[in-house]
Amino acid sequence: MAGMAQPMKKHTIQGNGIPMTQSGQQQDVQWTIGKLLNWTSEYFKGKGLEDALLSAQLLLAKVLGCSKVELYLRFDQLVEQTKRDEFRQLVKRASEGEPVAYLIGHKEFFSLDFEVNSSVLIPRPETELLVQWLIRKIRSEYADREQAIRILDIGTGSGCIAIALAKNLSKATEIIAVDKSQAALETAKKNAAKHAMADRISFRESDLFSGVGEEARFDFIVSNPPYVTEEDYGNLPKHIKEYEPRDALVAGEDGLAVIREIVSRGNNFLRSGGYLAMEIGYNQREAVAELLADNGYEEIIFELDAANIARIAIGRTKE
Repeated sequence: MAGMAQPMKKHTIQGNGIPMTQSGQQQDVQWTIGKLLNWTSEYFKGKGLEDALLSAQLLLAKVLGCSKVELYLRFDQLVEQTKRDEFRQLVKRASEGEPVAYLIGHKEFFSLDFEVNSSVLIPRPETELLVQWLIRKIRSEYADREQAIRILDIGTGSGCIAIALAKNLSKATEIIAVDKSQAALETAKKNAAKHAMADRISFRESDLFSGVGEEARFDFIVSNPPYVTEEDYGNLPKHIKEYEPRDALVAGEDGLAVIREIVSRGNNFLRSGGYLAMEIGYNQREAVAELLADNGYEEIIFELDAANIARIAIGRTKE
């Protein structure tokens, strides 16, 4: 009858990231870009996802084929049903733990866009510290050297370290990037071609130094090696443990198995006065410093992250 209050619709989530009525029908809502972003951001927060708003932006930008900036220029634009359906599926997968970077197929690193997939680790800000240190070192101390600067990138993965270095250093720099995973190397080669660096980097299949050549000598050896302990791996969040390649993360009971081999063998592949620079675990500073000293490295220093945790270990061979 006229004037009788209508019963309120109760809403549930049907595993797709968009609110539904109890009958399973989608709410009669004009789903604009803005409303989708706001609702999905809150939904992700409730699921405990980090960077909830950014994740929503990246997923919707992928579905709509636009940039994050364009989303806000089109904030009031309605999103058609087929695109909403596609977006829902991505939201569902993200809420269940699948990394957003893998869902959209790329990740920014050092202001460059890299293709990523389940064969490679997702690039992280901590690794940018390694690139920053190396660029500063070469620009400040090697600028006038006539001899080519040679760099070896061990465990290149997506190629993010090697490619970021190639983009920011002179063409006289020679870079060899190795990985034992053929799938990772294919991804790295695609990224190098994307950034017009394919002719600047030599990619090789190699388990650490096995494919480098016994006579090869480098000014710098750099690496983001596996350094997670078996115990810590068991406590990692689902989006890392169940999706990123285990071999690129775990390095034995103490997390130092690969670092130990790189440190002990690195001297044989560095020129006199050359540098070894590696990313390390949050609690490995003392152990890595001891390893470097025991293997004859000097000028041992550490680069700290925003939380003042040592994340990059650096040692120099004797002159």
